[in-house]
Amino acid sequence: MKSSTFEEMWVFIPDAEPSKMCKWIEIGRDSIAAAHEATVKVDRTFLAKAMVEHNELHLYHFHPLAYFETCGDGIICDELSLPITASQISEKGLLSNLRYGMPSPEDIYFMMDISWEFDQRRGGDAKIVNRVVTPYGVLDYALTEEGRQRFEMERGLRTAGLYIKLVAANALFDDNIHRIVKKNPDSISSVVQQLVQSMNNKNLRVTLIPLETYQP
Repeated sequence: MKSSTFEEMWVFIPDAEPSKMCKWIEIGRDSIAAAHEATVKVDRTFLAKAMVEHNELHLYHFHPLAYFETCGDGIICDELSLPITASQISEKGLLSNLRYGMPSPEDIYFMMDISWEFDQRRGGDAKIVNRVVTPYGVLDYALTEEGRQRFEMERGLRTAGLYIKLVAANALFDDNIHRIVKKNPDSISSVVQQLVQSMNNKNLRVTLIPLETYQP
């Protein structure tokens, strides 16, 4: 995360047959990094094969440090010290950093789609985990049971998952992030926790795992 300008995506297989040893496999392809956007294509062919062969998959991608605004003294925010304080960076940069520190609406839509596909292939014994790694921590995100049922009912429609995605996007608007920052001007840790909570609703569950306590 600290050395790459590209997004990457990996799948962690806790019990990879036949060796019975866990494996990390890169499934991101054709990564592109531009000034304000980065994209990565997922090897869906390999992922479909892994879904057939394994009943538990953990999908990880990261938002590289290059996404994040630099601090006023020229040091990349969060590279040397976490959490940062609001005084170390411009307000615009801080809002941008916090937004990039969360799973994006596109991340959430991909999670919904790939979780549905895995459930169709594996049924009730399937377990899939979706996580994004950012300078603020590891964020686990999944549909609630109500959200899963909603996406299932909408799956054949053009609006499938759109409402869930829009609600997540609303939580990441500048106005919402700014409101949270104003309530916690000296604690980015508190801001991040409350921003995560604002993304949670009856359809979506987002959980923050601090980097210092994360266990793969």
